[in-house]
Amino acid sequence: MMENPELIHLQRRNAIDIEAALERALRPAFSKAQPTNERDVQDIIEIILNSLGVSFQRERETAPVGG
Repeated sequence: MMENPELIHLQRRNAIDIEAALERALRPAFSKAQPTNERDVQDIIEIILNSLGVSFQRERETAPVGG
């Protein structure tokens, strides 16, 4: 492989400006109705991130277990 670098074809992914995408999409998402709680905002952000192909895991409340 090192002798012939043409054997390896790497595709570069363009960087995604997540902050700019959220700024562009968040306001129009709430143009008809304002969010009533944080969950409304998180739901829309999840939709935006999914549409960008960004994988993430939502924060979940956890209770301490054990002694």
